Amino acid sequence: DDEDYMSDAFLQAAAGPGHVDPRGDHPSWRRRAEIERQQQALIEEQREYSKKNIALKEAELRQQGLSAPVSKESKGFAMLAKMGYKDGAGLGKEQLGRAEPVPIVLKTGRAGLGKDAPPPAPAPKRKAEAPLSATVFREHHRRRINMKQITRDFHRAQHACQQLDEEKGLLRTAMWPATEPTDPELALPPLSDDAMVAQLEDAAAYLRTTHRYCLWCGTAYPTAEELAALCPGPTAADHDD
Repeated sequence: DDEDYMSDAFLQAAAGPGHVDPRGDHPSWRRRAEIERQQQALIEEQREYSKKNIALKEAELRQQGLSAPVSKESKGFAMLAKMGYKDGAGLGKEQLGRAEPVPIVLKTGRAGLGKDAPPPAPAPKRKAEAPLSATVFREHHRRRINMKQITRDFHRAQHACQQLDEEKGLLRTAMWPATEPTDPELALPPLSDDAMVAQLEDAAAYLRTTHRYCLWCGTAYPTAEELAALCPGPTAADHDD
């Protein structure tokens, strides 16, 4: 079959094995490429020069405008003159204020506002707390559980003291629940763990001596003898078994 006259094989055969594009070696083509390269470099150089020249002219005109005094023909100067301002004098009734306009600080960079300010001091690093051992962790957990139970027993003891005292017609005592003040600022601070344990012991002893009542048995005994004989003991630990 005949080769397609548009195929690469046909073109290579037509050009011959040693064919080279004459444009790459001909002096006129090399001179034209060099002229185009020089022209392109000149255009880039003129472009950079025009950018710098425009920036310099803008800065010069800006500085001239900022350094020039306020024109007496401007509306702002006319308004100040109506209020008694005189050229060269300070502002205010006593002319003790600013005599020169507030200077303008132009921002030329692209960074955000406050970028030039010194960075804030880094926050001090917190020291890593040493991890609790398993024994210490269990002890803390057991103490939290015990304090929750002690808190419940303390509130039960307070209400039991109030109920039994009221049944006997006794006056209010410190064993009763504290009344909430109308002013929140007068509220008492919460009890510490040690203070709550001490007050629970006092309330339990008060119930046993005054009312022959055991908080953990939940029973008021008819006589002190029966309380001593039938109650396991005066503490919560005595009632664990």
